[in-house]
Order: sequence, then structure tokens, then C-alpha cells
Amino acid sequence: MVDMTREIILENIATLEELRQRYLADKELIEGKIAQNLAKQEELRRLLTPANGKSNVVRKRNPRGYNEKIITQLIGESEAKGKGLGAAEIRDTSGLSWSSVRQALESNPDRFERGDDGLWYLKKHHTKPVVDDDIPF
Repeated sequence: MVDMTREIILENIATLEELRQRYLADKELIEGKIAQNLAKQEELRRLLTPANGKSNVVRKRNPRGYNEKIITQLIGESEAKGKGLGAAEIRDTSGLSWSSVRQALESNPDRFERGDDGLWYLKKHHTKPVVDDDIPF
């Protein structure tokens, strides 16, 4: 009986050693994948930040008044065809960002106005119908 117990213990030790060897192999594989992952992350980070520490991303800022000029031109062309423009149409046609279009339209009430139809018009060209309740018919 003692020999049988000894055999079982030796088999368990051998099994545990096999498992340990597999775990070590898996550990090496996982550590290799982790190292590859980290190397790729570093490579991508280097693309964002060159050696001088400055970002490669260049922000293009339009000159002062450019957005208003473009929007004025687009609305003027649309009004020549007899209609105003929605903010989304202005954004899509001009390529300006939504926030830039909104800012230009809303911060220039002397130049742009929203009509009753929800479209934007040039203030100097857009005439609202005059309704005077005091005029007898």
C-alpha cells in the first residue's frame, strides 16, 4: 500500500511539473505578445510626437472674417435663386464645422437673419412681408 501511495505521489509530482512547464511556455508566449504590443504602442506614439517634442498635428485656422465671408457668399447665391439656406446646407457646402457655421450665423445679427421658414438669409436682401392690421380693406 505504501508503494502505491508513493507511485501516486510521484505521478502527481510529474503531472504538476508538466503543468509548470506548460505554464512557463504560455508565460513566455504571453510576455512576447505583451512586448510586441508595447513596441507597437511606442511606434504609434512616436508618429504623434517627433523628436523635438512638438505635435505633428497641424491645426488649420481660417483668417479672421473668412467664415462670415464664405457664408455670406453662399447665402447670396442661394437668395439669387429665390431661397435661403439651412445651417446644415451651409456646413455641407462650405466644409466649415458645424460650430463655426453656428457661431458665424448667430454672432452676426446685422448680417444674417433666420426667416420664418427656419432658413438663413442675408439681412440686407431679405425682406419680411409687412402686415399692418390698421390698414382698412
